[in-house]
Amino acid sequence: MPTETRPKDDLLALGAKSYLNALTAIEAFDSEVEAICRGVYHRHEARLLDQMGLDPADLDRHTLPSPEDREAEIGVCRSAQKGGPLFYIYLWWREDKSGAPEISGAVALDLSTKKVRDDIYERLRRQSPGCRVTRDVGDRYFLVLATPIRESELAEIPEILDRLVSEWLGYCESVGGLKLKKIK
Repeated sequence: MPTETRPKDDLLALGAKSYLNALTAIEAFDSEVEAICRGVYHRHEARLLDQMGLDPADLDRHTLPSPEDREAEIGVCRSAQKGGPLFYIYLWWREDKSGAPEISGAVALDLSTKKVRDDIYERLRRQSPGCRVTRDVGDRYFLVLATPIRESELAEIPEILDRLVSEWLGYCESVGGLKLKKIK
């Protein structure tokens, strides 16, 4: 069908008019979420460096849009060492089985080998039986601490992430620190 005969409510016609505005809005939203996560990291940086066994390093933006899977992540990450584990603080959006949106705050550690991940996980579980850190068994190996965020809590996201990082640090302290610099 020629362009001039398409109905005015056609998705392409509507999208063409607002595409740049939508991109600008998404970038502004991503930047705001990243700034919140960056602020949380900086408020806890000294304890994170100490308890995870890290040297100071720059934070990178973490965005993982996956519209085909109906999920996305936005936040910050930093490496423990070149080619080594990555540490993340982020917000995570997905849809439940009914299609309803879910938002979670998360702290995650991407470890390079299953053995190291399982060793740290088991140390955390033995020391803190109530530990909420879970293993993500995908192509990569993650230890994840996440908490759902209700719509009524959206204004409290920085505080929720602060509590999550504090909980993560408590688990790290319970095992005498993670000593990530030593992971090869």
